[in-house]
Amino acid sequence: MKWVKRFAAGALAAALSLALLCGCSDSTKLENVKELNYNDSMLYTRTYRSSASNGEGWAMECTNLSNGQKIIMAEMDQTKFYIGTEQNGVVKITQRYSQDVFPGIYQADIEAGTYKSIEKLGAVEQVISDLFLSGGTPNSDCVPTKMEAASATRSGENYYVERAEYASGTAVVYYLVKNSSNRRAEAKYVDIYLPGQKTPQARFKVTREEGTGNAGSKLIPKYPVILDELTKDE
Repeated sequence: MKWVKRFAAGALAAALSLALLCGCSDSTKLENVKELNYNDSMLYTRTYRSSASNGEGWAMECTNLSNGQKIIMAEMDQTKFYIGTEQNGVVKITQRYSQDVFPGIYQADIEAGTYKSIEKLGAVEQVISDLFLSGGTPNSDCVPTKMEAASATRSGENYYVERAEYASGTAVVYYLVKNSSNRRAEAKYVDIYLPGQKTPQARFKVTREEGTGNAGSKLIPKYPVILDELTKDE
């Protein structure tokens, strides 16, 4: 589960990817598992956008538990999604929003100040993209095919857990609940499984979460639209 920078001809040539490390620990045991409607989920409260949305989003600053690296995941308006580090990452665009940027996947080399089109996201990145873009329309591929709610104890804390399945894999998000309604909660962990796996392909600890109306939001206004600050690499 390492972030790998691939270079070709001295330039960043491919999207960041996560590789499975031997010895990755098994998933935390989930209890009280029950089916959950997407519209009743914490995921819905974070990803639903009306047609009047403008500049709203959901973001996490995380620590990759395999290597301690800081990873940023951020979406805006359910049309723009970034995953990567402060230096480089990938951006998924679902609707055209500028003269040069069409729907597609782009490698953003923030250090070099450039970006370029690439073919696809990595396997783990795709699951995380589906998670963050679950509320987008007409992006029906991002809507979970199945959701479950559960509870779990992790690192001595009790969590409300949501498990969202997609064709690309499964995302399990652990929320630290602030009251009995589950409506005040903070995401604290994200585990990613690829299809057919019983062991997480990637595990993240959330150190910062931002959402619509967050005071002092830093991630949402910057990373999903980072291409605006970069020059296209022809």
